[in-house]
Amino acid sequence: MHRAAHGGAHWSAPGPVDLTRHVRAQALDPPADEAALLEACTRINERPLDRDRPLWEMWLLTGLPGDRVGLFLRLHHVIADGVAVLGLLESLFTGGPGAAGQGPVFDLAEVRDAAGRSPARQGARAATRAGVTGARTAVNRAAETVEVLRAGRAPAVSFNRPVGGRSRIVLARADLARTKAVAHAHGGKVNDVVLAAVAGGARRLLEGRGELTDDLVLRVSVIASLRDPAARPDGAAGNLTGVRVVPVPVGEADPVRRLELIAAHTAAHRGRPPLRPGGRLLRRWMVGVMNHQRMVNLLVSNLPGPTEPLVFAGAPVLELFQLGTNQGNLALSVGVLSYAGTLEIDVVGDVDVVPDLDAFVSGLTDTLVQLGVC
Repeated sequence: MHRAAHGGAHWSAPGPVDLTRHVRAQALDPPADEAALLEACTRINERPLDRDRPLWEMWLLTGLPGDRVGLFLRLHHVIADGVAVLGLLESLFTGGPGAAGQGPVFDLAEVRDAAGRSPARQGARAATRAGVTGARTAVNRAAETVEVLRAGRAPAVSFNRPVGGRSRIVLARADLARTKAVAHAHGGKVNDVVLAAVAGGARRLLEGRGELTDDLVLRVSVIASLRDPAARPDGAAGNLTGVRVVPVPVGEADPVRRLELIAAHTAAHRGRPPLRPGGRLLRRWMVGVMNHQRMVNLLVSNLPGPTEPLVFAGAPVLELFQLGTNQGNLALSVGVLSYAGTLEIDVVGDVDVVPDLDAFVSGLTDTLVQLGVC
């Protein structure tokens, strides 16, 4: 992508890609456990991608126990949204037998030697696909925006402060089949269980801060894909996403009742199109108000991932997570990716605004346990 003289940008075909500028290796300091791996990913992710080359990087993080290696792939959101990324990854991953293990890692003893050689000699497959989607009309976009604004302001809570740029990541897991069963038993979907757990995390966090009230309802921004579910996920790169703003009853102590309330709301609104802000002026306005917005309290992204175990360079991929970022005054975000029968959950918190991130994670995981999904 190149910047035009008039200040805009346009896409152009890249020249030969030098993989030595994109594929990196880094040894983890002992003890190379899950926390150390996530810390390395967080620090790497804080660095801006080099705009003079295609906006992606792959990091091989070595030194994990059991001769395992972490794979951290960075891809700018301008290239593809989460659903499209899963399609683009088909050129890197193949199906294969699964393997048990802990942490977002794969067994690949040979990678230490490979990382020391020039990746340009290894060769790589690349696939580019273009897709065009019709733009929503200005009338529809305005109507969607008005509906969100009409819902009122999000409650003022202490974790909605401008983020400082340093984050911490904590992981959690749940069984996908049990999650589906619990969701269906209470008239909901998998994402409703996720939101009930997120509400449990926020409840524990705010209780510890003395901010919890019985009637507290937070507003959660949930990323929604606008792609045709019947189409291949790699049919079009770029971004085809919108957001749904879901009220979650954090003040409700019973996790089952909390789930039922969330499921009832999402079922009633499932037929409505998600909000997809459009237009340069509107997007600039949203960027300008991000540090003090009062539309939502936190972010959730839930993607359907591969149903069968994957293989990378002949090694089984044990776990697969999407790692989000914090922005504006949204110091908490939760990313969920289903992979080979497991819900892989990551919680990202700003270290200055949410130093008590463990309280949120414990409330989230306790809710999952109480609901019987992990």
